Amino acid sequence: MASVKVSRVGALIVAGRYAKMSRVLPQTPWFIDGERKLESSVEELISARIAPLFGPNTTFTFVSSGREDVDVR
Repeated sequence: MASVKVSRVGALIVAGRYAKMSRVLPQTPWFIDGERKLESSVEELISARIAPLFGPNTTFTFVSSGREDVDVR
């Protein structure tokens, strides 16, 4: 056998909870008129730690529940 290819078919759901403790960190990347407004987001920070665990060709969708963003008072 010259090679083996392993494929995963179907979705994998990873769930968890977090507490957002800062009003200056948005849930999702924040762009207005194509311009990035803040340095990072909860989505980017969590995804940066989880995505590499599944390999370089992994695609994902981050879904947050509830809203408390930097523009909410």
